[in-house]
Amino acid sequence: MKKLLPLVFMLFCPVLIMGVFAQSNTAISESQQVSQKCFVEYNDGSIKEFERLEVVTAMFKTPRLIANGAIIIKPEEIKAYMDSKGRYAISAKLFDDAKETYVATSALNGFAYRVVKGKINVFALKYYNGRVTALKYYLQQGEGKAIVPYNAELLAGMIKDDAGAAQFCSNNETDKNAGKFLTAVVEIYNSNAHTVTAGNP
Repeated sequence: MKKLLPLVFMLFCPVLIMGVFAQSNTAISESQQVSQKCFVEYNDGSIKEFERLEVVTAMFKTPRLIANGAIIIKPEEIKAYMDSKGRYAISAKLFDDAKETYVATSALNGFAYRVVKGKINVFALKYYNGRVTALKYYLQQGEGKAIVPYNAELLAGMIKDDAGAAQFCSNNETDKNAGKFLTAVVEIYNSNAHTVTAGNP
């Protein structure tokens, strides 16, 4: 019996230690989630922060935001928000070519969500085109600037000062998957902290 006790101790000690580490890691990740603030920017420009903000969609109900599990925020009251998942979305009514989207999956109906953040921001707007749900992409060069519909010429003009992004853009086709192509080009551009002008060392 005395010989079995050390063996049992050696078997259960690692299990107890792993349990303690797992519990401390969970506590750290929960504290990180709580520290991330969600917010809503109302139409009058005021901003209100919340601990939790979720997009709620349900059959036969109007999509809406639920703040802190109880406060209902309607899409028509706001122009932008950051939800609990860290997803930033902005009202498509602020765009030049605003239209009804009739889709609320990744963001509220009528809102475009940010796909890439950086020197160039990329937004995606889901909408119903009469047959299926489609995506339309928008670009914004710098915070507070106009958000404009994506096209190849516009993108080429925005990235012309970055040799790596320009090279990737010219070597790849945009037709196969516009979303992946666009995000890849913009992420290359955004990741270069010190851009290298094409043709210069």
